Amino acid sequence: MLDASLYNSRVVVIDDVTANLRLLEASLKAFGLTNVFCFTDSRAGLDWLQENSWDLLLLDLDMPAPTGFDILHELSERDRNCRPIIIVSALTDAHSRRRGLDLGANDYIAKPLDLEELWVVVQRACESQRVRGELAYLRERTGHSAPLESLLGRAPVMDAVRQRIQQVARADHLGDA
Repeated sequence: MLDASLYNSRVVVIDDVTANLRLLEASLKAFGLTNVFCFTDSRAGLDWLQENSWDLLLLDLDMPAPTGFDILHELSERDRNCRPIIIVSALTDAHSRRRGLDLGANDYIAKPLDLEELWVVVQRACESQRVRGELAYLRERTGHSAPLESLLGRAPVMDAVRQRIQQVARADHLGDA
């Protein structure tokens, strides 16, 4: 089942061809995404990405400077765990694809667009991002355990229980070595 938060995702589209940009914007809104930010000027789009929070980027590669490759490079330099980026480009040669993916894009859709494929790729990217966020949260939480005092209290009768738990934990730890 698709996470409802997808529909509130902040999706950025950067494509220098207005017709492509409008098609992507209309398609994303038809899918139910309400926060779509579009840029035909790649510099303005990159500046916006650097100053605002966003959840997903749809990016053309073949644009005047900064190109899509430049934007990918800039974003990967800033944050190695960047949010999902989907390349949407007419550059379909293997070198362009590989270079875009090596620079941090998560997926690649060739123009002309197949709108069903676009929706599947957008859902997959957002779901993958959600899972990565949950995993990071769980990894962080496993490093933060409550001290025994907070679990057992400070009553004198609990001191013996606390000492026994600590002895068992030390013995278990020595057994692992």
